[in-house]
Amino acid sequence: MISDKAYRSILFVMRYGCYLKIFPYEWDQVKCQFTLMTKWNHKLLHNFHQIVSYGLSLFSGIRLLLALTDKETSDQDFPPRVAAMNILWSLAYLLTAICFQQFFFKREKILSFGNALFETIRKCKEEPKERQESKMDEENNGSMSKIVILSGIMLIINPPFHSIMMIDTPCAPHFSSSLWLSCGNVEEDSHSIVDKIPFILLETYFAVLMFTPWTFNWTLIYLGLGWIRVELTTMRKMVGLGATQQWDNLISIKYNVIKCITILLNDSFSYYLRWFPTILLGIVSFLLYSCIQFWEVGWRAYGMFPLCLVRCVFESFTPLALAGMIHENCSRLLGDWKRQSWRCNDRNLIEIHLLKSIQKSCKTIEFSAGGLYTFENSIVLTTVNNCLLLTLNLLLVQRFN
Repeated sequence: MISDKAYRSILFVMRYGCYLKIFPYEWDQVKCQFTLMTKWNHKLLHNFHQIVSYGLSLFSGIRLLLALTDKETSDQDFPPRVAAMNILWSLAYLLTAICFQQFFFKREKILSFGNALFETIRKCKEEPKERQESKMDEENNGSMSKIVILSGIMLIINPPFHSIMMIDTPCAPHFSSSLWLSCGNVEEDSHSIVDKIPFILLETYFAVLMFTPWTFNWTLIYLGLGWIRVELTTMRKMVGLGATQQWDNLISIKYNVIKCITILLNDSFSYYLRWFPTILLGIVSFLLYSCIQFWEVGWRAYGMFPLCLVRCVFESFTPLALAGMIHENCSRLLGDWKRQSWRCNDRNLIEIHLLKSIQKSCKTIEFSAGGLYTFENSIVLTTVNNCLLLTLNLLLVQRFN
């Protein structure tokens, strides 16, 4: 499925999150699998991370609400750049809290899905080279590996840039330093770097706490989609071998396996899949707005916007595009199977009715996003359009305000 470098990158992310106890699992170095936490101190540390994530979501949301509803607040007291940063942090902390809520309610199902996924990856890597290349196109394999490696790199790069922003605006209401430092207004920067160092470290911890669960969800979902694509590729080769009763039975079994993987993926990550299209794409719109509107500020205050924009666009559109591609390929595959199966002329009436029933039960695979929509092939164009519309509306409001 993926290259050795990409596999090592995935293992690093999993070990990293388990070592920090951000994930509610222990990492088995030998089997390369998750196990549930058993030590009380590990559970206590993970629960501490969870409480902190809830607290950050409430803190940033309340501070934003107070600033927006205060009638005496002016543009000088709460300038547009700080307001955009506060909204971004509020949305980001909200998505982090949802990830921890998913850990709380879905940890056993996520564990089952993740272990099955890693076992499949190991089996694919242990197969002979010729057989592995026949399961997945070499170009798709290479592109998926590069994307996975890039995700691991961004997990390391992003937290420092987020904490650096606190150096220029320590009194911004979404930063913890605004509670302890003496602040006249939100853009005041009269404090020494020594006073800021403890808060820089604290904001780095908050950023790590934010991005690590995001990367965990993205990695397992994206690799799960890649697993389904591998299975669909195998099924397509089975369809092309011929139309016999035996092959139709094997194809239906293979398709039911794919459906089970899809159901487990949708159920295990239901919280994240329900909310990430709305929250993460809202973050993308505000980041694009900030990149356009505030380009004249210093690099420390500006650098986070384009860097985080790249990451959020990456985490938003890569699974959406792959899910839409799988949905389209699945529809074509089912059509090819139905056309191919009727070329077999040695079926009796009972076998024909049985085959029709089996094929009717094989619906097109869909990756659900809660009650909002499903990830079909047009979802990328739809989300890009919505992001651009929201960004343009923000720019118009700022222009005529």
